[in-house]
Amino acid sequence: MILWASVQAASDKVVEQTFDIPITYTNASYLDERDLYLKEAQKTISIKVKAHTSAFRTIQASRFTATADLSARLGDDPYKKLVQVEVTPDASIRNSIMDFSYRTSDWVSITLEPLQTKEFTIEVVTSGELPDGYRLSEDGFQIDPQTIVLRAPESRFSSINKVVVTVSLDSVENEVIEQQLEPTLMDANNKKVSMGDGMSFSTDQITVRTELLKTKDIPVIVEGFSGELAQGYHCSEVMVSPANVTIVGMRADLANVSSVTIPKEDLNIEGATEDKDIFLDITQYLPDNITLYGEDNTVNVRFVVEQLEERSYRIPVSQIELIGEEENRRYTFLGDTVVVTLMGLKEDLESLKSEEIELLVDVSGITIGMNAGLAVEVSVRSGFVIQKMPTVSVIVRDAAVLPTEPSLPPETESSAETEPETESEGPSESEEESLPAGTEEEP
Repeated sequence: MILWASVQAASDKVVEQTFDIPITYTNASYLDERDLYLKEAQKTISIKVKAHTSAFRTIQASRFTATADLSARLGDDPYKKLVQVEVTPDASIRNSIMDFSYRTSDWVSITLEPLQTKEFTIEVVTSGELPDGYRLSEDGFQIDPQTIVLRAPESRFSSINKVVVTVSLDSVENEVIEQQLEPTLMDANNKKVSMGDGMSFSTDQITVRTELLKTKDIPVIVEGFSGELAQGYHCSEVMVSPANVTIVGMRADLANVSSVTIPKEDLNIEGATEDKDIFLDITQYLPDNITLYGEDNTVNVRFVVEQLEERSYRIPVSQIELIGEEENRRYTFLGDTVVVTLMGLKEDLESLKSEEIELLVDVSGITIGMNAGLAVEVSVRSGFVIQKMPTVSVIVRDAAVLPTEPSLPPETESSAETEPETESEGPSESEEESLPAGTEEEP
């Protein structure tokens, strides 16, 4: 027994080990009350523990508590201080420890930073999309509170640009949006800035509310224009900007509105010789209970005014349609062509073919023999003004005596022209190209 005890005593020597103990800083409220933030602090403190070898089976770093009282600081620098650390072993190992000491000192240094406050106006951003046919109210979002105060270490404010709340439009289920949202810090690049230690808002919940409006896109229609353009000018195009507007109203009211029309009385272009712009407030043409969505209610109506040119076309008489013919009579035109003079835009005149010009002569009630100066009715597509209404001469014969009817002298059959003093010297019936423009006359 004595020998065994001696061997045990010889092997259970007194040794020394080092432990790093985490430091817990207390009385943080002391700094907070003085608008100070613990920016940097030593995290652990090293101690040397002396005990028998066998005792270190239970002696561990977790059995020690290291605390530092932040209200007890030393040093002249207001933001760099020394704080004393007190290490306390658990009662369960206190008798096993022969001695322990700080490896260097029981004082550690801390760095403090002043806390500042700054007020931000809360901004609303949206995510997702509204259902089709809806728009956010023009009054925008009602925010409560509208401002928020951020309290944070001084150095953190350099990276903070604004405070936002994000409204999700995907989750909208009715015509009123009301959400409780958390404020978010954003930097100058619209990237999120995380909240850190020592940072806090004056409130954690922001109430955001707005209404949704039922909308509809409708075209703006121009009824025409009033007033006469200057002689020889034509309105070739009417342009409206914007061509469509967005209106807001009750669903039932919107269903009855398909367009908005500007009356021609409000679009006077009397005497115009060049393009003319007319600016109007489109809201005056909207029905009751219907409003315009957006702040810009001005519509621009532009009239493109171009000068007309005159051009004559030689049309074969075979292209003339007769109405009022009698079955027992035969009708023969005196001459091979008639001349139609039109006024229009240069490019339209150049593209118009003689075959597109329709001619009509009413022969009802005319007598047998020579019928001179019959009016020719001219029809042509829009964009042209008929300058000279042509006439033709028609010879009417009785079909029963037609074989014994003497033929007309050659000079008579070749002399029939609607414009004898000028047109008889023109091209023959085989030439269907248009004549050069004649002298300009009033339409």
